[in-house]
Amino acid sequence: MTRIIALVIALVMAAPAVHAREQLERAAAADLREFNIRGVDVSSLETAQLAAITAIAHQRGKRGGKRAQIRSVLRGPDTLRGLLFGGRGN
Repeated sequence: MTRIIALVIALVMAAPAVHAREQLERAAAADLREFNIRGVDVSSLETAQLAAITAIAHQRGKRGGKRAQIRSVLRGPDTLRGLLFGGRGN
């Protein structure tokens, strides 16, 4: 998973910020569709959330576990992940 996160960060830093954000939003939207998670406006998510969704979707592991992790990322600051990584902005 560390390699995937490093890859996502490298991709984000390689392109201009606006284009990178758009690419990350498109990737996260596709990942959410893949895991049948609906009703999420990816443009309202923080960059860290978008990167986490993409990283989780492409890591090894069971599909159900990935879906649960992605839903946890979407819940925001009221989760352990939110307490650890929340409030840092885009």
